[in-house]
Amino acid sequence: MKMRMIVLLLVAACVGLSEATVIGWDGYSTDISGLAANVNSAPGVWEAGDTVWATTDEVVAAVGSQTSFKAALGVAPGARNIAQINAGSDQVFVGGNEVLPPAGVAPYTTLVGFDTSAFGVDEVLTGISVELKARQATDTLSLRWFVEAGGSTYVSGVVDAAIDSAAYRTLTLSDATAIEWFAFDKNANIGSAIGSSVGTLSLTDVDYVGYHTSSTWTTDANWHGAYVKTFSASTPVPEPATMILLGLGALVLRRRKR
Repeated sequence: MKMRMIVLLLVAACVGLSEATVIGWDGYSTDISGLAANVNSAPGVWEAGDTVWATTDEVVAAVGSQTSFKAALGVAPGARNIAQINAGSDQVFVGGNEVLPPAGVAPYTTLVGFDTSAFGVDEVLTGISVELKARQATDTLSLRWFVEAGGSTYVSGVVDAAIDSAAYRTLTLSDATAIEWFAFDKNANIGSAIGSSVGTLSLTDVDYVGYHTSSTWTTDANWHGAYVKTFSASTPVPEPATMILLGLGALVLRRRKR
């Protein structure tokens, strides 16, 4: 009877505590490295007035166990653009634009969002991580975080304004010393769509999470944009005390079976 009471108390202490949920894209997966050919979206042209998730967005279907993602691309006139999972190179490329943008035209921009339907409505987004680099040696990327939550879209302040092609760089949600979020006008051109500040954001009920980049370059080249090796987003993990309780509960149950 006493043992049963201990077990019930341990179970009660753990009620309401959820496990961490992690979604994302992993270029190291055999699903990706084993591809026989690149998986491409259909090249498209960004038009002012398109929404963030318009029918013309670049979409690459999930490969194997990989979480699916969408990419919205903002381009200068005369550009081609694409989202592509690269066979044999264990990465995804999102980009385009072969010529320098005309004077007065916003830099080439991309917005990549991963589906977070695995997150519960009440789960809070606490972690974001991306491993990426610019494709060309003359490219420089400026990165912000992006979320679509509760039907509204937001971008963070700039996390890193000097990402180059020298090596893959890992950026996390904590890299911004003071995350400030801005309303994103879904009917405006990406790159000029940063609206009013909403201060800190309650990251619950998230539908998509990803990143927004602005690319600039000094020399024309075949394809500009970002290579992405990994991306992940997560909810909180159980606290250490919770793990101890779960361990004690397992020991009690094991002892009882004896």
